[in-house]
Amino acid sequence: MQRPKVIVPLLTPLTRDSALQLSAVPKLVDFFAAAGVDALWIAGTTSEGPLLSALERRKLTEAALETAGSRIGVTLQVGCASTAETLELASFARDAGASSVACVTPYYYALSEAELARHYRAVAAAADPLPLYLYTIPGRAGNAISVSLARELIQVQNVKGIKDSTGSITMLLDYLEVGGLEVYSGSDPFAAPALLAGAAGLVSGLANVLPELYVGLAAAHASGAAGEFITFYRAILAASQALLQGSNFSLLKALLSRRIGQEIGWGRAPLPPLGEGMLETSLARLRSALRATPLADQSWLES
Repeated sequence: MQRPKVIVPLLTPLTRDSALQLSAVPKLVDFFAAAGVDALWIAGTTSEGPLLSALERRKLTEAALETAGSRIGVTLQVGCASTAETLELASFARDAGASSVACVTPYYYALSEAELARHYRAVAAAADPLPLYLYTIPGRAGNAISVSLARELIQVQNVKGIKDSTGSITMLLDYLEVGGLEVYSGSDPFAAPALLAGAAGLVSGLANVLPELYVGLAAAHASGAAGEFITFYRAILAASQALLQGSNFSLLKALLSRRIGQEIGWGRAPLPPLGEGMLETSLARLRSALRATPLADQSWLES
């Protein structure tokens, strides 16, 4: 069996005054390529995408592509509130040489299924021939991609799949029933069930800090190593608790900074800063969560 893909929605490296820190991108790309990650997702939710300007998304994509080469894919999440800006980013991704584009539903205003279909058809045309992956996270974006809409859009030549962050295993299973649709789970609690049900891969914000767990889970699934599969899944669930389900990006950046040996800043305002004692508490919990994994004895875990 081919190993399911592991995709990391790349944390955006910032300076302490919240400017882009493009000098950190090559080190990040090298780290994830060495860990066996299949692709980086620029400007996703964990990447603080809605807080990045279109120019910043472009610069991050160019910096990642310059280092990535053929070692790791680079996907630009192009979704914005407006169709016009989304189309501009989709065209940019195509011309820049990105591997694919992803597109969250337009946010803030409630849209009908017909309006969403029109939007996505326009994005697919702007990105063509790059593969387009739909992205549904209705708890954040407001609008959702129904199974019927996914079934309609998969008929568009370069629409290839969907990232499901609905938080519903039932919805993920329903997407898996849509013929030809590659389904990627964006919910850590469903990582193992999603793979067992036939998902094409995982997109996890927590994989920024612990990519080896997700690559290990996917590899164990592909090889039929049931014991390793359970070990990695248990570690993912425990690590998710230790990392507050990825809710504080400043914490994730602090931990990733320790792993790569380069400071990559905090979350951008109005997102919360690193709370007092948060890093030390998370490190202690991670040491426990990773005890039975290949990451158990690593210096970055020490307080």
